[in-house]
Amino acid sequence: MTAEPWFRDDRTKEGLAARSVRSGATAVGSRAAQLIVQLGAAMVLARILTPSDFGVQAMVLPVAFLINGIANQSLQSAVMQQDALDQSQASALFFAALPINAGLTAAMALMGPVLAWLYQEPRVVLVSVVWAVVIFVVTLTSIHEALLKRQLRFETVARAQLATHALSFVVAIVAALGGARYWALMIQVAVMELGRAALMWTLVSWRPSRHGGRPVAAARSYWLGLIGARTISWIGDQSDRVMVGMLGGASVAGLYDSAKRWAWFPFFELFIPLTDVAVATLSRVRHDAARFRAYVRQAMLPVASVSLGVAGFMFAEARLVLHVILGPQWLGGAVYVRWLCVAIVGATLIRLMQWVYLATGRTMRQLRWSLVTTPVILLTVVLGGMRFGSVGVAAGLALATCVLAIPSVLNAIHDTPLTLADGIGPLARPLFAAAFGAASLLVLDQWLPALVPVLELGVRFLVFSTLYLIGWVLLPGGRAALGGQIDRLRRLAVKP
Repeated sequence: MTAEPWFRDDRTKEGLAARSVRSGATAVGSRAAQLIVQLGAAMVLARILTPSDFGVQAMVLPVAFLINGIANQSLQSAVMQQDALDQSQASALFFAALPINAGLTAAMALMGPVLAWLYQEPRVVLVSVVWAVVIFVVTLTSIHEALLKRQLRFETVARAQLATHALSFVVAIVAALGGARYWALMIQVAVMELGRAALMWTLVSWRPSRHGGRPVAAARSYWLGLIGARTISWIGDQSDRVMVGMLGGASVAGLYDSAKRWAWFPFFELFIPLTDVAVATLSRVRHDAARFRAYVRQAMLPVASVSLGVAGFMFAEARLVLHVILGPQWLGGAVYVRWLCVAIVGATLIRLMQWVYLATGRTMRQLRWSLVTTPVILLTVVLGGMRFGSVGVAAGLALATCVLAIPSVLNAIHDTPLTLADGIGPLARPLFAAAFGAASLLVLDQWLPALVPVLELGVRFLVFSTLYLIGWVLLPGGRAALGGQIDRLRRLAVKP
């Protein structure tokens, strides 16, 4: 297959709505399959390894998230957002990004001793170096993966991700049983990321050429703006992990990181795969005001419905969830789970607004807003940690995200066809239903039977799901909204 077809998007624009819905379903379905694999592996690894082992990885993750977000994810978004892109321009963008990405990953490797001094944990030095090498290799296939996503070929991407997820978790469990300790988690990351990179290079026939022209100015500006926005936002996003690690060391950092991952897991398991679909789709309709508004609302509602619903259940049953998933040695993280479930309410709105920035190409506006939100988050996290320790860090994050939610929506929708109702409307019903379900479950707690933990968790989840559904339809128009969601699920069976 020649490289030229990878740069055509005429077929993608045909039946865009149907392709978008099916692409979203494919991405979510794949993520659900990955969730099953990940849940099984997590339940095994959490019983073999210690919170301290997870803590070493957690100390490096903030920097790894930043570098990967800049070097890999931001570049992919820039490629997907372009209305027109040819082989020559893609090659130019590849070679323009290469030295930047090499510098970023080299800086991460050199950060190892700094992190070791900051946390008083020498084990993070070599882990940082390995992380940097893995990320740099992955950046070599960023444009390849973006070309697949740009044509809404998410089924191909999903299969590659699922295969490498499954393989990485098997290898990690074997390594942990063999005594690899915290290195088992690094081996898991390496197998998963490098395996996916190899598949992307194999699946996409395009190869960068030194004879390419100049990179698209809009794409480069978009990417640089996104780099700035994500760099500034990273300080606020990861400040809680850093503060907890400094206050409590590897063991507390492991508890907090696991609590945050599982409390925010439902949201990110939808947000991450759907971001690529949303950006690729909304970018194509951003000049059509009516379709743009409709697509934004339709994209936000399923994410909010699932993530806020599960967050409500985890708030009410934090200890039971941790006991079943990770084991009794992780129950100390329950207090963090509850505060972080509150934080996800504001974080959901803030994160979903990224779709608007990315689809409309206003990454510089996103950068300027991050200069406002980051100091607020940083201040509340630091003050909370200084006054109340690691629990205060989680509480400070919850306060900051909820306070910043509405202003973040107003900033994102400025000079767009969207209204405030478009931004917050999709969250209103799920938020009410989640609060209703969680409060009702807490009231009913003493009347629910005490069973084997796994069965008890299943029973309580069924009770909560029923209460959540009741809360959904209690608000005016609830039945019609629920019917609309069911109708969209039915249409997934119809091929475009």
